[in-house]
Amino acid sequence: MHILNKFVEVISTLILVTIVFLVILQILTRLVYPIAWTWEIATILNTYLVFIGVYVVTSRNEHVKVDYFSLQLPKWCQIYVDLFVNVITFLSLSIMILAGYNTIINISGLRTPAARIPISVLIAAMTIGSVLMLIYTAFESFKTICLIIAARQGRKGE
Repeated sequence: MHILNKFVEVISTLILVTIVFLVILQILTRLVYPIAWTWEIATILNTYLVFIGVYVVTSRNEHVKVDYFSLQLPKWCQIYVDLFVNVITFLSLSIMILAGYNTIINISGLRTPAARIPISVLIAAMTIGSVLMLIYTAFESFKTICLIIAARQGRKGE
């Protein structure tokens, strides 16, 4: 997971640098020779940055969550709550991936006006971000299941 996290962070940084470059280019050329495609590409890259950023924030466990009630529960119960949340997240992400894939197939002929980039490239951002999150959620669920199994074996050995 560590290698995937670092790779995604590097890609996110490159996307951000590219967005800044494109926006500056658009500002500098606006009055002389406007470049219409810079805005479209910056917008598409921003969408990728958002969906990849969700993965980065979640993998660092820095996302906003309401855990007041789960923290009031005993530790063993918190593990089951975490597993339940992971299962719901896994199912939701699976639906998003299927919806993204179907949308990509259905709009395959549409293109952006200036850059002529397929709109499916834009929709793929959601699908790629969801796949990354699905991998992370599956990994975290596996770790939680291992904790549950270890806890149960520990109680049997006593």
